[in-house]
Amino acid sequence: MANWHRVFCLCVLAELCSEGGDIEYGLAVLASISADDRGAIYAPENHRLEGELRRRLPTPDTQQIERCFHTALALARHRTEKSLELRAAISLARFWRDRGRCTEARQLLMPVYGWFTEGFDLPDLKNARSLLDDLARST
Repeated sequence: MANWHRVFCLCVLAELCSEGGDIEYGLAVLASISADDRGAIYAPENHRLEGELRRRLPTPDTQQIERCFHTALALARHRTEKSLELRAAISLARFWRDRGRCTEARQLLMPVYGWFTEGFDLPDLKNARSLLDDLARST
């Protein structure tokens, strides 16, 4: 199996672990991706997923979580991977919203969401719109 395919499948598995509450296993799945592959293939999503999993730990390290989301966002922007940038922005905006930083969250997410001109029926764009609506009510 090509490395990109393996990395993608491991990311999907980690996301399923997150949704299913098997956080430690999800983190182990991400850790099983080689450093070279983690940096080269689907890198923004690797970091975003790590942040999402770490958010669900019993005692989350908020600095580490925020660092994961910032890394994901920076990598996606650098690579001009707009869909992954949107996913990273959604994750960081939710994280900030949950910490009462609604204005910052909205300022982060709005321009990323605004870049898209179609596909508004896709789950990521629906999630972004819903979060922006929530943030507008909170500010």
